[in-house]
Amino acid sequence: MDDHDVLPVGGLRLGVQVPSRDAAIDLVGGLLVDAGAVAPGYVEAMHEREAIVSSMVGPGVAMPHGTDASRALVRRTMVAVVQLAAAIDWDGHPVRVVIGLASDSEAHLPLMARLAEVLQDPSRLARLLSTEEVEEVRQLLLGSPADADPAADPDAEAEAEVEAEAGRGPAGEPVDVVVDVAVEVCVGADVGLHARPAARVAAVAAAQDVAVTVGRPGRTPVDATSMLSLLTLGADRGEMVEVRATGPGARGAVEAVVAAIAAP
Repeated sequence: MDDHDVLPVGGLRLGVQVPSRDAAIDLVGGLLVDAGAVAPGYVEAMHEREAIVSSMVGPGVAMPHGTDASRALVRRTMVAVVQLAAAIDWDGHPVRVVIGLASDSEAHLPLMARLAEVLQDPSRLARLLSTEEVEEVRQLLLGSPADADPAADPDAEAEAEVEAEAGRGPAGEPVDVVVDVAVEVCVGADVGLHARPAARVAAVAAAQDVAVTVGRPGRTPVDATSMLSLLTLGADRGEMVEVRATGPGARGAVEAVVAAIAAP
């Protein structure tokens, strides 16, 4: 399924006034129902899940979706986006953008990965929260990932890697050996690396002094401090993921994140 089908123009509303979190869920869920992506009962399942755990995924953004049991009500994968004219309270946090998710496959994961990039980029996040153009929202969430740095020299990077492995800097001077730690771990939570487990792992990773990534075989690793990025992995209970960190303190950081992922 094409990303543009996952986020259709008819699934976006900008500058909307709503009085409460429940009203926002009703609105974004209604867009999913109106598009035929879900059966009407899915909206109630979105409320049920919200009562269990908050769907906050980043500054100013929430992503409500149904319970695991409600997947039978999903007819096709779709994302609906509602941008609010004024922030509403969402479990003590101000929210301006509500993203309703209905998924019966992994077709939404590329779009979620793109959203994770936006949440980590203050300028793009500000545009998502305030733009008055539907097409700008679609560009932010469907556009191509940022181009690679044109100034980067692949040959120079490869040479630097070789020099580092040999314990020498660019001019041949001695350098500290880089510690690269990678450990595979089995996801322990019943719900997989979703919701509360993902939030727990992100919190543990954020407390480390070194950057940590989590990845699945054949996929690009994601930032372990980003709950949304972890959700895009779609890792279920019993599946293996790789935790990796590089630099001083890497081993302790990896061990801490591994423990959080393995926890039931």
